[in-house]
Amino acid sequence: MDLKPSERAVLGQIRVLFLEASGRTFRLRELTSRWPVLHYDAYSGGYASLIKRGLIAGSADGQGFGITGAGFKAMAITPVIAKQAPTSAARASTPAEARAHALNRPRGAPDATPIARCAAFFSKVLKFGRS
Repeated sequence: MDLKPSERAVLGQIRVLFLEASGRTFRLRELTSRWPVLHYDAYSGGYASLIKRGLIAGSADGQGFGITGAGFKAMAITPVIAKQAPTSAARASTPAEARAHALNRPRGAPDATPIARCAAFFSKVLKFGRS
């Protein structure tokens, strides 16, 4: 793809933003804060050209932007895709088993409110330091 120097500069800054944060969407202020004051108009034109080319997509409110698939190709970056949920064979087979595997609770533990679990945890921690 043949890009103008201002488009290459802005796309390079967007690439750095992506590598720093690994997100697909950003606030426009994050990008414009990196632009040199003397070159603001050129960078602004490059940003608008990138939107017209479809490499980035502006938000509806004009305060943000997202990187499109074409933008990732132009930057030679492959976005990391989250791992898919485990297959049905690895899941609990019955609803009762699913409830027994609740987060932060050992299997077969009695139901307790989060506050009660926190209180029990901190009472054990405080006793540990006194012994």
